Amino acid sequence: MAPTTLSQRPALFIKGIVQNPSHLFRSVIILCLFLMLLLMYQKSMCPKQKQNYICIEDPELLKLSGLEKVEFLPFNGATPQDCLTKVSLRESLLSSDEQSRSEQCVKNYEKDFKSAHELFWYGDNQYIRHKHHKYLTNQSLILDIGGNVGEDAEYLIQHYNPKNYVVLEPLKLLYRNLVSKFKHRRNVITYNVGLSKKNEVFMLNIEGHDGDATSPFLGKTTDGTCSLKVVNTTAFLTKLGVGCYDVDLVTINCEGCEYDVLESLLATSLINHFKHIQFATHTKLQYLVDPVKRYCKIQELLQRTHRLSYSYRFNWETWTRRDITV
Repeated sequence: MAPTTLSQRPALFIKGIVQNPSHLFRSVIILCLFLMLLLMYQKSMCPKQKQNYICIEDPELLKLSGLEKVEFLPFNGATPQDCLTKVSLRESLLSSDEQSRSEQCVKNYEKDFKSAHELFWYGDNQYIRHKHHKYLTNQSLILDIGGNVGEDAEYLIQHYNPKNYVVLEPLKLLYRNLVSKFKHRRNVITYNVGLSKKNEVFMLNIEGHDGDATSPFLGKTTDGTCSLKVVNTTAFLTKLGVGCYDVDLVTINCEGCEYDVLESLLATSLINHFKHIQFATHTKLQYLVDPVKRYCKIQELLQRTHRLSYSYRFNWETWTRRDITV
């Protein structure tokens, strides 16, 4: 048989495909698999570059404390005139027994954190922070400190449709996304501030996916281009009206601000107006001061008014006020 010439090969290839179409199908599959492998290889060798966000800040807005736009929430018909009792201070010194338990808590940190962290992120366990709160109804008030991308808010709003959902997010990029996400929800109130022990403005760089990991406890807080404004916790809550009514759930996940918020609540009578308190802890943030010691003390102080509902120690947990049965 005479060998084929170069000019004959295309015709023979087409003839072979016509006679046996499965050859073409296999060839296409092999080619697609090859291209997929090539794409995966290129992605692994050239990781996605970090996107840099440049924020343009208004100097006049930076001068404001952030409390100016906070409005009294007439939850269940409450009015400012109903708030005749002033916020009072509470004892925050630990007793000898409480101090002993707190010190033991610190000693057990590494072991407790590791085991709870692995368990919390196993399977769907993390979603206990959503599904645990079946006591919520369309008459409830939820306060969300650290709205972030709105994952928790979206679940709680869709499943429980609370009467009022107040969400705080200090990072403008995330705040605008939350406003857009919930613009058709009349029961959602958004504030572009975070909570702390004092009014303060941090200048940060955006961290994480679209800013979801940005925190003043990650590094320098003066060299960035994006502002993150926090206000005094007690001042914000009293201006909102907490104390005239109870909050059914406060969920706190704000990249390290949880300590300031909880310590502020526990230092005053405001702690008595929160039926359920859920929070994350972020003990590994580099510039967060004494997170383990503070966490362990918070545990002891919370036991005076609340009891644990669920606990992934040093990770996520919820406390329920002692007079409430669910």
